[in-house]
Amino acid sequence: MNFFEHQDAARKSTRLLVLLFSLAVLSIVAVTNVVLIFALWVFDASIISNEMHQQAQINQNWQQTDLLYFLLNYLDLHVVAWVSLAVVGVIGFVILLNRSELSGGGKVIAERLGGKKIALDTTNLHERIILNVVEEMSIASGIAVPPVYLLPEKGINAFAAGFETGDAVIGISQGAIDSLNRDELQGVVAHEFSHIFNGDMRLNINLIAVLSGILFIGNTGWFFIRGLGNGRRYRNSSSRDFSTALMILGLALVILGALGTFFGNLIKAAVSRQREFLADASAVQFTRNPEGIAGALKKIGGSLYGSYMLASHAKEMSHLFFGNAINHLNVGFSSFMATHPPLEERIRRIQPRWDGKFIRTAPEQNQLRSAPTQGAVSGFSNESPASQHKIAGAGIKNLASTIENVGQPDISSYQQAGSYLQTLDQALRSSLHETQSAKAFIYLLLLDQGSQCRKQQLEHLEKHENADILMHMRSLESQVSASPHQERINLIELSMPALKEMTKDEYDRFVSNVVVLVKADNEITLFEWLLHSLLIHYLKSSFHKVKVKHPKYRSLSKLRNECRILLSYITYAGNPDNQQSYQDVFNMGFEMLDLGSTVIVPQAQLQLSDLNKAMLHFSHLFPLVKPRLLKACALCIQADGDVGIDQYELLRVVAALIDCPMPLIELEGVA
Repeated sequence: MNFFEHQDAARKSTRLLVLLFSLAVLSIVAVTNVVLIFALWVFDASIISNEMHQQAQINQNWQQTDLLYFLLNYLDLHVVAWVSLAVVGVIGFVILLNRSELSGGGKVIAERLGGKKIALDTTNLHERIILNVVEEMSIASGIAVPPVYLLPEKGINAFAAGFETGDAVIGISQGAIDSLNRDELQGVVAHEFSHIFNGDMRLNINLIAVLSGILFIGNTGWFFIRGLGNGRRYRNSSSRDFSTALMILGLALVILGALGTFFGNLIKAAVSRQREFLADASAVQFTRNPEGIAGALKKIGGSLYGSYMLASHAKEMSHLFFGNAINHLNVGFSSFMATHPPLEERIRRIQPRWDGKFIRTAPEQNQLRSAPTQGAVSGFSNESPASQHKIAGAGIKNLASTIENVGQPDISSYQQAGSYLQTLDQALRSSLHETQSAKAFIYLLLLDQGSQCRKQQLEHLEKHENADILMHMRSLESQVSASPHQERINLIELSMPALKEMTKDEYDRFVSNVVVLVKADNEITLFEWLLHSLLIHYLKSSFHKVKVKHPKYRSLSKLRNECRILLSYITYAGNPDNQQSYQDVFNMGFEMLDLGSTVIVPQAQLQLSDLNKAMLHFSHLFPLVKPRLLKACALCIQADGDVGIDQYELLRVVAALIDCPMPLIELEGVA
C-alpha cells in the first residue's frame, strides 16, 4: 500500500469506528430502558408494599406488584423514546464538547498529557538531538517541522497528534531521550511520522472523543453512588426507598459505562494494533535501519518503567503512543485488550532471528554516545554530499517517482536532508529557531527589489512591528540573499515551530503585515501567494479554531474548471522549448485527468483568487483521487525535461495544501 491507500484505509477505519460505536450506543440505550423500568419497579413496588402493609391488605393485592405487571405498565413508547433521546443526547453532547476541546489539534493533546514544548534553542544535548532528528525527517518528508513536546515520564514512549500535518506535534518522554541512542530515536520518530502520513492522527482523536461519551455514563453512575452512599440517615422510609432506587440506577449506569468502555477498548485495540504493525514496518522502510526501532522496543522490554505513562489522561489516550501506555498483563484476555501488540511480536516482525533478550538499560546509561560531528551527515552514512546529488530535470521518471513516494520518503531523502541541514548556514538555521528572527526571515522574503516600494514596506514594519524586527532583518539580509531560491520552501518549513510560539495577537498582526507587504507593489506574484498560503495552512490552526476538512469529491469530474486553472498556472510557470507551445504542455497534463479536452486559460485571464478557490476544493478530495492530480501537474512540469524552480515550488505547496507531503529531491541543476 502507498500513502494514498493508507489514507483511504484510515478513512474507512473511521467509518467502521462510527458503525461499531453506533451499535454500542444502541445497546446502551436498550439496556438503559430496561434498567430504568426495573428501577421504577423497585421504587413503586416498595411504596405500594408499605401502603398495603399499613392497610393490612398485602395478601390480597401483592400480585399487583409483580415484575411483569410493572414492566407492562412502564413499557410506554413515549417513555422509551424520551429515555433513548436523553441517552443519545447526553453521549452526543459530551462527544461534541470533547471534540471541540480537541479542535486545537496536537498542542492540546500534548498539554493534556503534561507535555512541555522543547525550546528550539535548548542547550540540553538529548533535547538538541531529538530536535535535529525531527527536523531531518520533516525536511526529508516535505512537511513543516512539528513542535516537539517533552513528557515528564520515566517510561520510554512517544506519540504524534493532530488533525493534519499543519497542527501535528511530536511528543517524547524523558525516559525515551534519556535511554535511547540516536538510531533508536530515529526509529521511534520515523514510526510516529508514519502515523502522521497514514491518517492515523485524526482517527486517534476521533477515538478519544467517542470514548469520552461512553465514559461519561459510567462517571455519572459513580457520582450517584458516591453522593447517595454518604447519606446514611434517612428521615423516612420513602426517602430511603427513593435513595435506594437512585443507588440502583447509579450502579446500573456504572455497569453501562463499563460495558461501553469494554466495547470501546476492543475497537480501540483492534484499530490501533494493526496500525502499529504498519508504522513499525514504515519506520524500517524510512530509515533502512531495523536495529533502530527494534533497539527501542528491546529497551522498553528491559526497562524498569517499560513504556508506561502516569499522566491522568494517559488511559483515554493510550492508543496514541509508541508503546503500551497502561499496564496490561501480557497474557490471555488482558493482552487482547491492549492497544499495542506484544513487544515480542513487534520485534520478531522486524528481526525474525531475534534471540529473545531485551536490553537492560537505565536512563543514566544513555547510549547517545556523541552528537553528530562536523562533516557527518547528521547520523546517516558519511557519504559525501556530492555523491548524493541528483539532477531534477533528468527525466519524467524522477518527479513521477517522487509523487509515488509521497508520504513514504526513502533513505536517500533522509541522507539529502541530513546533508542539507549540515551544509545550511548555521547562523541562518539558528535564527529560524527564534520567533522574532523567524518573522524577520519571512518579511525579508517579501521585500520588493524596487527601492521606493521597499522603503514603504520597511516604514510599515517600523510602525506595526516589534522594534527588534528591523534589526533581525538587517542581520539576516545577506544570508537570505545568499540562499538558493530552490531552498525557500525548506527554510519556510524550518521556521514553523518558532512561528507557532507567537501569541494570538502577534499572529494576527504578523499575517496582517504579510498581506500589506504582498500588496505593496499592487501586484501579487505566484511566490507571494505560495508563501501566504503556506503560512495560513501551517499556522492558523495554532491560533484560531479551524474547521476540519472532510473528503467530498470522489473524482475530479466536478472540478474540471479548477483542474484547468491549476494546470494553467503550472504550465505558465515553466518555459517550453521552441518545439512546444504552452497549449501542448497543458494538454499532456490535462489528458491524464480523463476530463476531455480544453484550452489553457489565457495568461492574462488568470487570477490568483481563482487558484485559491480551486485549492479549497482540492483540499476536499478523497485520498485515492489526489495522486492523479499531482501526476498531471508533474507531466506539465517535466514536459520539456526540466523542472523550473517556480514550478517545483508550486507543486510542493499544492501537495502540502492537500496534505500530501512530498519527499525531498535534490534540486541542483534545476532550471
